Amino acid sequence: MRKQLSQIEHVLGWELLGSRKRGVRKGTRLRVKYRGPNGEEWSGRGLRPIWLRDQIKRGRREEQFLIVRPGSY
Repeated sequence: MRKQLSQIEHVLGWELLGSRKRGVRKGTRLRVKYRGPNGEEWSGRGLRPIWLRDQIKRGRREEQFLIVRPGSY
């Protein structure tokens, strides 16, 4: 049955069985994108950490904590 569905997908250009690609492996570390005043780190994914929310409430901007790497814009 899978083979038949695969053939139908190919002919119609649809995706019936779902993507065969896998996401990022669980447990892999992402590059740190933001650094807080006390050395806290955040990759920029997920909910904003408490330290960053507190800083924003005090009038600072998220961009002020962005880590600038050579060659990045």
